[in-house]
Amino acid sequence: MRKIFQSDFLIITFITVISFILFFFRLGNTSLTNWDEAWFGSVAQDMAKSGNLLAGNWNGQIFFYEPPVLVWLLALTIKIFGESEFWLRSISALSGVSTVIGCYVLAKKIAKSKLAGILASLVILSDIEILFRSRQINVEILLTVLLLWSIIFVVKAYEEKRLRWTILSAICLGLAFLTKRASPLLALPAIGYLLLKPKPALQNLAIFFITFITITFPWYLLSYLKWGDQFINEFFIGYTFNKIKSVNASIGTSPVFYL
Repeated sequence: MRKIFQSDFLIITFITVISFILFFFRLGNTSLTNWDEAWFGSVAQDMAKSGNLLAGNWNGQIFFYEPPVLVWLLALTIKIFGESEFWLRSISALSGVSTVIGCYVLAKKIAKSKLAGILASLVILSDIEILFRSRQINVEILLTVLLLWSIIFVVKAYEEKRLRWTILSAICLGLAFLTKRASPLLALPAIGYLLLKPKPALQNLAIFFITFITITFPWYLLSYLKWGDQFINEFFIGYTFNKIKSVNASIGTSPVFYL
């Protein structure tokens, strides 16, 4: 047993097997069960049929509620495997598995201890929200894994001074901004701090920024060119800024709830 926990490969295999059991067991045994699952499933179904990758439609209206990465993945799944609850949810389940592995990798790096990594991965596996979200269609768990690995790659870039890790971090962050609207902003202080510490800082920032813009900018630009003010009013103002200051039974009246 001691030898098992001295090998990174065996530890990650152990964590992965447990995660697969928890996230994939009877994953497709129920129909789509809540608003998000039905909503994203319907939009992905429309996109798979229409082939329009800029945005899907829901109830005859353009779907500007979230950026398109999750819907792209769901539409691709429908194209390959058909309209199966199991395969549609598998995107979240795989994101959950990758999150658990990422927790091991990051905790081990920070604490310089494999035991810390194992404990971190088991703690995240015991979190009911991770278990719940990893077994349903939603943007949150996909966003989580993209932000987590963006931070892991920028830590590796800081430690090893290699640009490939900076580029991978920027790709993950760019995809995160194409997954959920404003939430990825919360990761910027940590990523920015690690980008600015090593020298030359300007070179790191420039490469990171160019890669990030290359990933994110085309969808935003093409969406604006196609829909103009409708895109600005619905995506940025309606679903982003107005949601932050909205009032409902869940968030109450606090203007700093999301912060």
